[in-house]
Amino acid sequence: MRKTLRTLNKEYQVEDFFVYICDTWLNGHKKHCIELFKKMTGKDRQDFMIELNNCTFHQWDDGPWQVEMLDYIIRNSTII
Repeated sequence: MRKTLRTLNKEYQVEDFFVYICDTWLNGHKKHCIELFKKMTGKDRQDFMIELNNCTFHQWDDGPWQVEMLDYIIRNSTII
């Protein structure tokens, strides 16, 4: 069942679920990242992909990880 970001923030006890997904990726847990991505609603998935594509996560240095993560998500999940 897909959940809203608000629900996922509460469930995972985080302020920003998008950041949590990126942290998961950067810590080397690619499969878990996909599992988290799939829990979001279609609209939230789209918003996440846009933010990732535009490199708007300023907590970390820009680098190839955003492109790698985007590619991995596209290859390993249904986007909508």
